[in-house]
Amino acid sequence: MDNIQKYNEYLPGLTEDMPLELLKLAGLIEEQCIEFITDERNFKIIYLANDCIESFLEFTDSEIKGECITVYDGYTDASVEKYGDRFLLVFHQGDENVFTVTFTDVRISAYPYNYGNTGHFWTQGYYDLRLIDYWLGIINDKYRCLPDYCTEQETELAELAGFKSLRYFNSVPEKYMSDSDYVEFTTERSAEIFMRLTLEAGDEALYKYIKKRGINSRTEKVIAKLLTKPMHSEIVNLIIGKIKTAASVYPDRDYGDKTGEYNRIYQTALSEAEKYKNSKSVVSVYKEEPFAHMSDSMEFKARILVTENKGIKRKYRVIASVDSNSELLD
Repeated sequence: MDNIQKYNEYLPGLTEDMPLELLKLAGLIEEQCIEFITDERNFKIIYLANDCIESFLEFTDSEIKGECITVYDGYTDASVEKYGDRFLLVFHQGDENVFTVTFTDVRISAYPYNYGNTGHFWTQGYYDLRLIDYWLGIINDKYRCLPDYCTEQETELAELAGFKSLRYFNSVPEKYMSDSDYVEFTTERSAEIFMRLTLEAGDEALYKYIKKRGINSRTEKVIAKLLTKPMHSEIVNLIIGKIKTAASVYPDRDYGDKTGEYNRIYQTALSEAEKYKNSKSVVSVYKEEPFAHMSDSMEFKARILVTENKGIKRKYRVIASVDSNSELLD
């Protein structure tokens, strides 16, 4: 274990002979992003859950003593020690609650999913660029937390997430953004990838602009605004296509008895989308869906995104499917 002293600050008692996965628990405690899942046989902690992957820390042969408040808004801390042939975790949920968990081992269970047809419309305008910001953000989180579950294509997309101009149009309102959603400056590697993509998209004008002006705080904003123009739509569509291709190697979520109903809603939206297609538009159908391995209040919805190259900026329409009980956004 590297930096054991650092991790001991958040999980006292941690030693080098303990399971490596406990480092990830220490990271969750540091970030205060802790949500427990318990049943009669298992104790789990959500590790990373987003549209592209659901993952957990699973504690083998676990036994809980005391009450575990599964969703707790206050401060949670913990300590760990070796307890005979078992390990002992002691959790303090503020001053209100203490419980213990003994276990023999801890492992990561992870379930990657196809995220290329999943999209959210939390912030209005520039929808294709906001979708790119969202996808690059969750791919980067996946690579940062679970690099072994990323393909070569996703690794490059995670590196592309460091290109600040692609993160200019936030996918979520600023008050909900986390530290990982912010890109302070463009990385050299992300600039290399973006430049290559401009040539692949045939966007010589954008390539020449960057070659001449370079990447700095001013040109980052200029590039972001240029990406809203119809003349640069090919590079935007190329990046979206690469994200969808990278996501397509994974299965869709399985909802058991509800899978058929959700598929019907999505197929209905695909059929409705046909009437919006023409030579000047790009029409896509995106779904919002709940998690498959944990309780989730999100309802399954399908929306049609129509992007048209008209005038000096791309025009957008977001249309709710007739089956989705959701609003129309323009």
